[in-house]
Amino acid sequence: MAGNKNFFALILDLLVGNKNDPEKEKARMLRGVEAILKKRSKYFKVGSLQVQVGMARFFHDIHTVVGPASSSLENMVKSQQVRALVIESFLSKDSQKTIALLRGEEIDKVYAKMRNAEALKSHILSGVGEISDLLSNPQIANQVNLVYSYLLSFGEFCTYDYFYLLHKFDDSYPENHYKYKPTFHPVAVSSMIDALDEFLHIALGVVGGIDWNKVFSILEQYRGSNIINRTAFDKVLASTREMLHEETIQLIIRLAKQDPYYEAVYKPTTIDITKPYIASLTEEANKQIGRVVSLERSRLMSKVLQEIFNTTEVSSFLKNYTKDKNNSMFLGKGVLEYQYHEVLNTAVLFNYEYLQKDVKNLVDLLILKGKWSQNMHYREFSDAFQALLSSADEILAFDAVLTDESTRMSRLRNALRSVDRDKFAKNTVNGIVEEINNDARSVMMKIASNYTVLGRYLKLYIEDYKLQLKSEIIINWREIEKASDRQNLGKLMVELYTKIYYLVQMFQQFSSK
Repeated sequence: MAGNKNFFALILDLLVGNKNDPEKEKARMLRGVEAILKKRSKYFKVGSLQVQVGMARFFHDIHTVVGPASSSLENMVKSQQVRALVIESFLSKDSQKTIALLRGEEIDKVYAKMRNAEALKSHILSGVGEISDLLSNPQIANQVNLVYSYLLSFGEFCTYDYFYLLHKFDDSYPENHYKYKPTFHPVAVSSMIDALDEFLHIALGVVGGIDWNKVFSILEQYRGSNIINRTAFDKVLASTREMLHEETIQLIIRLAKQDPYYEAVYKPTTIDITKPYIASLTEEANKQIGRVVSLERSRLMSKVLQEIFNTTEVSSFLKNYTKDKNNSMFLGKGVLEYQYHEVLNTAVLFNYEYLQKDVKNLVDLLILKGKWSQNMHYREFSDAFQALLSSADEILAFDAVLTDESTRMSRLRNALRSVDRDKFAKNTVNGIVEEINNDARSVMMKIASNYTVLGRYLKLYIEDYKLQLKSEIIINWREIEKASDRQNLGKLMVELYTKIYYLVQMFQQFSSK
């Protein structure tokens, strides 16, 4: 009876294996692999453990189609352009116009038409906000990242080292020669296990449900042409899909490694390209907004100089906080720059040309000869003027502390020497320049406040002058006119008010940080 039990146990073990004996189970499974591969002698010979010519032709057919594109796709993984193209393929036409606006010199052309910095700034911020909201949607972000992973899988498939494998099957197989007619011979599988394993993992990334129309559309934009014949690639894809479906390569690897449990599992590249894109887009938007503000300020400065001094070419009174120093130190280095040098220089020039001459004569005339209905009027008017008399000295004193020998400027120049390669140095430069600009702005705002008061009261006096006998602020305009060395006092006040008005407009434009 015991003999019968042993006999039946042996038969059962041969049929279903012995789960309690791992080695026997492994041997049984490998015999099953061999049985399948014996039916696929076109690709593999079990007896000699050699990969056959049929497998070589399979790789050769792929190589001749995707190989020519490999050099064009080598840097695709690192390409910011590809990432941008993937993301922008999900954007609306209006959003794509916003992107185009932020690139190249398009912003200059649009500003030249609009001549409205605030409107253009709002347009940019609104457009960037819409893009940011879209890409912050988890569902959209996942779709974007999925398409990008498709592109990476495609790139890996095309740039795989097919030559390494093919050269084993044909010693004369030339590299980067896609019309070569090979003469293949079988190769021991032991020499290519790792290469087959790598290919299998890569190939699994291209046989899924990929939107190839979208992928090829992005690739065409990236390279500017069709880098792979789509019909030929579809055939390659079909043969690859069939090879993977039949698991021929996987079975070969199992047998070669003597590991019946070997399983190639595709692990897609998961990279979130949306967040860095949003950050980069926001940075570019701020940069272009800064450019728009700069264009607006430049246009305004030209107008201010022309209206006040009848020229746009004026002398420079500042020696350190200047345009020339700004350009020589900061231009093209991606750091903050001097912001208020033109404004302060204009304020010094106005002080010398008008404040200490025509404006002073007018103020003295009104204060000394005028009969005022209320003291408050001339007191605030006079106080603002007196404060402005020293404004040029205050500006020049601020400028004087910025000599090359000063501690702050020495620190700045030392940091500038390594700003191209040292992020810390860049932060140091920006910190120092920001301090200098803040000091300049404080000087400017104090002066601007007094000119605003001076201009406001001068406007009131012009209106009061027009009333003459019915005037309510100064009641003796005719006497003042007789005491003036100018024939037309009203015209003089209007001329000076107009110049102060443009000066205040300049201050207001530069008051925002």
